[in-house]
Amino acid sequence: MAIDRLTGADATLYKYTPGTSALETGTATKGAFYKIASKATSASIFGDFEVGQLWMGDGTATFTATDTAYLMTETLIEDCSSFNFELNADEIEVTVLKDQVKKYRKGKSDMSGTITGINFISEMRKAGSVLNRFLTVVTGKSKHSAAPTVNELASGDFYIKAYLNDETAVGETQAFLFGQVELFGYSLGAETGSAQSWSSGVRFIGDDPVVWIVDNETT
Repeated sequence: MAIDRLTGADATLYKYTPGTSALETGTATKGAFYKIASKATSASIFGDFEVGQLWMGDGTATFTATDTAYLMTETLIEDCSSFNFELNADEIEVTVLKDQVKKYRKGKSDMSGTITGINFISEMRKAGSVLNRFLTVVTGKSKHSAAPTVNELASGDFYIKAYLNDETAVGETQAFLFGQVELFGYSLGAETGSAQSWSSGVRFIGDDPVVWIVDNETT
């Protein structure tokens, strides 16, 4: 029976990195994800999707000079132990004198979140790691058998794919949140008897985040 009621164990968090240039030729790989760079004014291969949104290749669509997209490379954020995102909307009061009870309209939504994880040396040393977005990371050898490597502060676009259900089996359904984010904090520290953990606040930037729900097919 297909999974319907989700638990925390069903979740996974990935980092997405767009290619250095938008593809103008070639066929979109089936099942691969692309960020739309430009869209033809008519008969676009992207259908109802808009520029900046995530689009899934179908194995037949062909990129053109007007229908272009960046191939997105997926990387598991291995040291992530939890993530949480909350949506809240402004409450706009629209009460008039005749009202006996105050009236409200819904305003713009605000979305924020937190990512927490465990410190792994293998992850901390990587260029572009979460840590590297806040601090320069230097890796070297104690006997100087190799020159140290200096990873300057990482920058550039940072996209996340937050799986609510990371299930690839046929008949199951994937569910994930995709969006461009900025990280606004990081913590380092240790306590006896506890794992070393980190935490970072997250805000969405760029195009609005989108929830994808994908039914897995056989072909």
